[in-house]
Amino acid sequence: AHARSSCLVSPRGPSTSRRRTMSLDFSETYKRTGPPPAFSPDGAKVATAVDHHLVLRDAETLAVIFMQDCVAKIEHIEWSNDSDHVLCAMYKKGRVQCFRASDDEWRCEVDEGPAGVAFAKWSPCGTRVLCVTEFKLRLSVWSLLDATCVYVKSPKFDDGRGLDFSPDGKFLAFVRRDKRTDSVLVVDARDWTVASAFDVATEDLADARWSPDSTSIAVHDAPHANKGAMLYSPDGRLLGECEPDGDSKDPSNVKTNQAARVGVTRVRWSSGGSFLAAGGRDRRCRVVNHVSWRAFADLGHADRVVAPATVAVYEETEERASRMGVAADSRDENSDENASRAANAPRNVEPDASGSGEWWDDVLDGDESGFGVKDPVRVAARRKRELESGALVPRYVVRALPASLPIEERVPSETSGDDAEPSEVSCEGVSKIAWSFDDRFLATSDARTPRAVWIWDMVNIELCAVLVQMDDVAAFEWDPRLNRLAIVTGSERVYVWSPDGASFVQIPLPGFTAKTL
Repeated sequence: AHARSSCLVSPRGPSTSRRRTMSLDFSETYKRTGPPPAFSPDGAKVATAVDHHLVLRDAETLAVIFMQDCVAKIEHIEWSNDSDHVLCAMYKKGRVQCFRASDDEWRCEVDEGPAGVAFAKWSPCGTRVLCVTEFKLRLSVWSLLDATCVYVKSPKFDDGRGLDFSPDGKFLAFVRRDKRTDSVLVVDARDWTVASAFDVATEDLADARWSPDSTSIAVHDAPHANKGAMLYSPDGRLLGECEPDGDSKDPSNVKTNQAARVGVTRVRWSSGGSFLAAGGRDRRCRVVNHVSWRAFADLGHADRVVAPATVAVYEETEERASRMGVAADSRDENSDENASRAANAPRNVEPDASGSGEWWDDVLDGDESGFGVKDPVRVAARRKRELESGALVPRYVVRALPASLPIEERVPSETSGDDAEPSEVSCEGVSKIAWSFDDRFLATSDARTPRAVWIWDMVNIELCAVLVQMDDVAAFEWDPRLNRLAIVTGSERVYVWSPDGASFVQIPLPGFTAKTL
């Protein structure tokens, strides 16, 4: 299938937009269940799960090149670094099976017995499988060469956090929880012995991640702990600390303003390892450099975009085709309130079973309180018909500054400590962070403005663009080779931003909504 976007809007102002077509090719739809499809590291193959069947396809032609059956429904798929071996985890059965794309007869199975399996992943060498048992009892490292196993006790997490290999594949950073104390073990991946172990200055350690150059480890507290991100050397020396209240400090300095602290929600290394971005519950993202380990940028997310004057605020709208030529040039400062009201209208609601398409679909219905309201099912059905017929045209418009953003109030959970889930304690503040391939741009999202994606120019340290969608942003990812950001919102469109402007593509597949990238 082939789709062409309506236009590419350049950041020149609210009354001028440069139209340039952008096209994308879409394949046919293929059935899959469970985990998202996974591309092999070399990009030549893609693995999908259909119930208990593993299906490997050629990434270019999508022809089936390999099929195998597992003992139960597949819940996790992962490729090894050699792009030849595939791991399939069946957590409910406590089993892990491995297959080889180049050999239909080769297979391997890991069975943890009564301990079960809560998480499984490959080692960088591709000859060992790591399994975290249920109830966080132990980490098991199974060798596929001689069937031997090494155990490491007391992992803190069973969802993949706290297990991070250094980019050179030589060491594993392992977060351990023993006697209510958090520590980090650096395990030598060659013989699986402990190279170093050190306690960390956190209240409730949330994760540990190696830097891209394998020289330091970033750790951060859970959001409820009201602490920041800390940088350690592999031997346990504290290199620096980035406080979530905006101050970075050396290990020798003493922090006095404890009441101003707020927790960290996200931590991301830049692609080259020169910078570390830490998002906080205060809706700010601090960026630390790798030389002094001090914050050089403090990026705030507000309800209104005011500055700089060069920032482009793209708003997704749907307008009548007859008004397209007038609507773009007649927007004034009062449009902010109308845009927020329109953004809160119900979206993506399935049409009613009656399938009625008469004029009264848009008539106000009376509710039990006596006020006139529109039936959301009929409104959604009418919107869908008008989009298909071309009467309603989706487009991006560039808003004038200052531009108000649609906000959403979320009540934080009172759960904290060991019983807290990540989604429960991070419902405020910076929710997503992503670096471009060359560290030129940084994309962020904020829980209070879930329909907006903020794009920062990290050379000039200023806001570059804000994309305001009609639905909550589900995911965004940078192109691994270009400064191009893809965004999905669970709708029938894929949105793309580049320094040239913003655009979108309508997915030409009936009933297909994009939720992940």
